[in-house]
Order: sequence, then structure tokens, then C-alpha cells
Amino acid sequence: MKFLLDEHAEYYQKELEKQNHETETAKKLRSENSIYRNDYNLIEYAKEHSMIIITKDRELGQACKDNHYPCIWITDDKIFEKIIQPELDVKSMASLDMESIEDEVIDAFNKIKSGEASRMAQKSSDK
Repeated sequence: MKFLLDEHAEYYQKELEKQNHETETAKKLRSENSIYRNDYNLIEYAKEHSMIIITKDRELGQACKDNHYPCIWITDDKIFEKIIQPELDVKSMASLDMESIEDEVIDAFNKIKSGEASRMAQKSSDK
């Protein structure tokens, strides 16, 4: 696959290339030709070269969506949903597990304690 990476998404270039995808950056295009400073022209370039755009930019992401052009639009909502929320869920589950373990330990301790108390009471009554 071929990808056009917006300036805010260049971070993904190395990983995509490791996976044998072709990449080009909007930053490079813009430095070579000022026509690509316009999002519409970036989309047209991507269309002409059969590229998928990857962006974090709201305007470019919205332009892709409005023009029904393939785009991976990385939004804060997606980051929260796909990365932060699963981490929170794992940490919440770990916290719940610790609470249930603590409850089990306290229950076991109380059983031991009540057993000791009843044995001590029995020893006192045996005297």
C-alpha cells in the first residue's frame, strides 16, 4: 500500500516502511511545490498516486471525509477509545482483582482469628 503522511503523522513513516509500505510526506511535497499547501491539492495528489492519507489534522481529515477519500484520520476520540480506555479497563480490572484478593485475605484472617478465639475460650472452659 502507499501512504501520504501529513506533517502531524510523519511519526508512522518508519513503521509503515518496515512493513514494506511506500510512504511520502506532505512536508516534502510542500517543500518542493507550494501548491501542496492546500489540503485539496494534497488529496488530489494522493488520488493520482493511489495513496491513503494519514493525518491528525482536523481540516485535512474532514476534507477527506467530505470528499469520500480514503484517509486514516487520527483523532483524540480514537486515541482515547483505542489506546487510553483499554489501558484504563486493564488497570481497573487489576484494581478490582486486588480488592477481591484483599477481601479474601481479610476473610481468611478473620476465620483464623475467630478459630483461635474459640480455641482459647475452649481452653479456658476446660480449666
